[in-house]
Amino acid sequence: PSIVPAEGCKKLHSVAMRGEFQQHPEVDKYRAEYEESLLRWLEAIVREADSKASYEKKKRQDMDIEWSYHERLCDLCGIKYKLEKKDGMLGSGTGPEFFKDDKHSEDVVHGIYVKIRSKMEELKAKEKEWAKVRKASASAGRSVDRQRTRSREPGKSSEQESRSRQRDRERSRSRSRSRGREEKEKEREKEKERERERDRAREREREREREKEKEKEKEKERHKDKDRERDKEKDRERDRDKDRAKEREKEREKEKARDKDRGKDRSRSREKSKAKAKEKDRSRSRGKSREKEKEKEKDRDREKRKEKEKDRSRSKEKAREKAKGKDKAKAKDRRRDSDSDDSEAKAKGKETQKEKEKDKARTKESSKAKKRKKAADSDAGSDDLKDRKKAKAKEKEREKEKQKSEKAEKGKERDAAKKKEKEKEKEKEREREKEKEKAKAKEKEREREKRKASAKENGAGKETKKARRSSSSSSAASDGSAEEEPAGKAEEAPAASSSSSSAGGDSSSSGSNGNSTGAGANATGSDLPPLALCDVDDPAPAAIGDPVVLCIFLSTVPLKKMVFRIAVEEYAELLLRGSMKAALGEKGAPVYTWASKSHRDSARPLDCQNGSPDIAAREAGVSCPQIYASPTHIAQLTSLVINMRDGIISSFAWDNGCAGCGPEECMESAARYDLRSGNASSQMLAGGTCGIGVSTCASGDAACDLKVFVTWAGTDKNGWHLSSAGMRLSKFTGYTLGSLYRKMSSGYDSLTAASGSLQGPMQPPGPPAPPPPRCLAGPLGEPA
Repeated sequence: PSIVPAEGCKKLHSVAMRGEFQQHPEVDKYRAEYEESLLRWLEAIVREADSKASYEKKKRQDMDIEWSYHERLCDLCGIKYKLEKKDGMLGSGTGPEFFKDDKHSEDVVHGIYVKIRSKMEELKAKEKEWAKVRKASASAGRSVDRQRTRSREPGKSSEQESRSRQRDRERSRSRSRSRGREEKEKEREKEKERERERDRAREREREREREKEKEKEKEKERHKDKDRERDKEKDRERDRDKDRAKEREKEREKEKARDKDRGKDRSRSREKSKAKAKEKDRSRSRGKSREKEKEKEKDRDREKRKEKEKDRSRSKEKAREKAKGKDKAKAKDRRRDSDSDDSEAKAKGKETQKEKEKDKARTKESSKAKKRKKAADSDAGSDDLKDRKKAKAKEKEREKEKQKSEKAEKGKERDAAKKKEKEKEKEKEREREKEKEKAKAKEKEREREKRKASAKENGAGKETKKARRSSSSSSAASDGSAEEEPAGKAEEAPAASSSSSSAGGDSSSSGSNGNSTGAGANATGSDLPPLALCDVDDPAPAAIGDPVVLCIFLSTVPLKKMVFRIAVEEYAELLLRGSMKAALGEKGAPVYTWASKSHRDSARPLDCQNGSPDIAAREAGVSCPQIYASPTHIAQLTSLVINMRDGIISSFAWDNGCAGCGPEECMESAARYDLRSGNASSQMLAGGTCGIGVSTCASGDAACDLKVFVTWAGTDKNGWHLSSAGMRLSKFTGYTLGSLYRKMSSGYDSLTAASGSLQGPMQPPGPPAPPPPRCLAGPLGEPA
């Protein structure tokens, strides 16, 4: 809120009061006081306007926001305003030619602030006059008091004196009261100013928050502009590809016309085309064989690196074990040394006590002998005494040498015992290393046997595939097929992704509007990392109702793939029969699924991490990884949206969420999944998918085979818009999704009763089955 009240001035403004004021004897005094208070009030108003202007300028400077042409700030009144657009210029540019002239100076508020500033300058010029008036009023008051004191005569009565005193007291009281009132009014004004400052601070915080929100919106708009530029670039690339294809077609037509003019035979042209095709096939096979050799070399190098790393880890473990053994031996030696030192100290103490006793006995005997000798040999000379002393000194030296030799023998015995213990520990370590080497050799032999068995299985699978290709040539127009790629062998058999199937895992599909069906998946194993391919046919721009080939993968070991043919704009349900059994066979490892269109490049899952270049390179062919099974939960259904542009698939989008379940049953998908290592990234995708407990799936109480609901968005080759994405799962509320999950078991049981058992091996495909009925009921495509 501003300092100036919104309701205006609350004081009285009358002509009579103005006349009384002008006729008052002390007009100059009160006019000076009133003008001084008015100056302070005007200064506060101007200060508020200046603070607003300075705050806006500082804010713009701190946030690096430049002033556009139509944004203005008035330094006199502190108001920020924008220029009006000219007539008919709405939504146009921001140049000076698109706006009207600045007419802010004609505004009423601006005129008031101009008058306030002029009045304030006029009052500042009168400050010296106010000081003179104050001095004159003070001197006049003093002279009046002196006259009153002089006018008092000694003959007056005491009553008059008392009355004059009472008058003086009343005047002093009135003055003190007026001073107290003025002080209270000043305090009130100060409190009001404090409240206004608080309100200003709050307004500043609100403005900062608004500016932050505006910045966020600007960033979003920038991201949107970038996305639009990317889409434009993609459109340009597609236009270029189309132009190139047209040019190639024109060149081919020119060549055909030239051949006709020259009179060449059609047989020669056909032979040449066949020869070219053969050369292309040979070059492709050579390139594939080279790529396979390169991948094999890379795998060998990786195995060598892994073995080297294992050897390093083993050597490090051995060094650690040796260091631990040395530390233990040192600790044992220290304990033994301490024990031996204690025993030696005790033995020394006993020996010293014995020696002391012997010395005492010797001293007694020697004293007795001396006394006897003195009595007997009192006449002997000093030479005999010297000889006796020398003999005693020699005996003491001999005793010291004996003690030293005994100590040296004891130390040698200790060193020999330590050496024996160390040799025993070394022998134990050697035995342990030999046992470890034997176990490693056994593991290598087991791995070799596994590889041999997998190679045999791969050979048998190739033979069965060749036989089935010959039998399935009559049913080349079937709706869907499924196969499982042997790891590392997919490129050797390019025809393996045709519409044939082999025995193994079970899968199926059902559509709500069209003729999408499925077949079984082949289960073969290999120790090499899996390669994902979806090279079924050459895709062409499709219209509404045209068939499109999709491949659904499962990251099991070995890798599993399901091939489907579904119609564009068909709200289809793809059921992978036997996927729950395959997921439970992974023993707690997470299982991911992803979708791919038919193309010749690798169909590994897309790397959807932030800033990944793989998104721009391969988003038109492969989808991001989607979690299907975790160690605790399995997803019952997922929703896939296929985006098309001019009849060509441009991207895939998993449209899942946890609105129909709680946070405990919500499963998060990693943004990247590596097929070769089986590792997932720490970055997760937004949203999630609902899952059900593994125990309920294993007991058979719920339908846990993977179901993928497919919807479409974008335009077909004729420019018609695809609208089935409006019925995707995210359009339903949490309550509706909960009912879908509850009804899934009953729908699954009815589908099982209609199509037979969902478990067991699949048979080779026969003639194409008739399409399901168009009229379907129930949330999961149950037959009406």
